[in-house]
Formats: sequence, C-alpha cells, structure tokens
Amino acid sequence: FNGRLMHGATLLSDGKVLVVGAYASTSVAEVYDPMQNVWMRTSDTLVGLSTPSVTLLNSGKALVVGGIINSNFPPYAELYDPLTNTWSAAGNMPILLLQGFTSTLMPDGRVVVSGGSPDTHGYLKAVEIYDPNSNSWSTAGDLITSRYHHTAVWANGKLVILGGTSGYL
Repeated sequence: FNGRLMHGATLLSDGKVLVVGAYASTSVAEVYDPMQNVWMRTSDTLVGLSTPSVTLLNSGKALVVGGIINSNFPPYAELYDPLTNTWSAAGNMPILLLQGFTSTLMPDGRVVVSGGSPDTHGYLKAVEIYDPNSNSWSTAGDLITSRYHHTAVWANGKLVILGGTSGYL
C-alpha cells in the first residue's frame, strides 16, 4: 500500500477496511485486513475519485459518494460489494458534490448527505438522501447554514451537524 491523500475509508462488516480514491483521482481501491496485516487490491472503481466519502450500508455494501472525478465534478455515487468484489452505479445524485460534505447512515438504512462544496466558490446548504432499497436519491430541504468540512451524526432521530465552515451559497 502506498500512502494516500484525499481518500475515503470505511470499516466493512467482516472487519476489513475499504480505502477508496486518492489525490490523483485514482480508480484504485484497496482493502486492509488487520488480522492478516495485509493490503489487497479490489477491482477498480467505475471512475477515478479524490475526496470521496465512504459509508457502510446495512447490506454490507459500501456507498462511495462524490469527490473530484478526473478533474470533472458531476454528481456521482457508486456501490462496492465486498462479497463479489464489484462496483456498480448508485443512482443519480440530484446535486453536485465536490468535497467537504458528510455521509451519515440513518437507522432505517438510508444515507443522508449534507453540505459540501460544488466548486471553489462557496458552500452548500443541500441535503440529499440515498435509499439503497430503490437505488435512488432525493433532496431533503436545506440546512439552516451552509456547511463545509463539518461532521454529522445521527442522534435521537435527528441529524446533528457540528463545526465546519459556513459559506455564502
């Protein structure tokens, strides 16, 4: 494993760690097995990513959201299935996300994505929800204040947004 910068990672159901993307918008993804202390390359992601978020779904698949894609910035998400070592598209995101957003698993299995930056000119108030049952996205209103590089946790039935930078979009 070579060092990474601007990657995403999540703990998989089997205790291994999925690492996706890097500074150079790479399609290389790897899994670290802490029990064996070895790195294994997965199949490549569908596109090269930098600064993605990675969220483990209740199904055991990992949702990879957003990020800089080969210097282009389309709304983007894909799924990794560790059982088959394959990647697939994860619906069509309605809002462009470049970096600085959060992805948070909700108790019902959906994922809420909040804030972030669509480009270098400001930050978003946007909230989007991914439903793995229908492999689809929907918008869910706006945050009170735009957020960038914040954290988010699901607590007592609410999404709690902490810190980050407020912007002007």
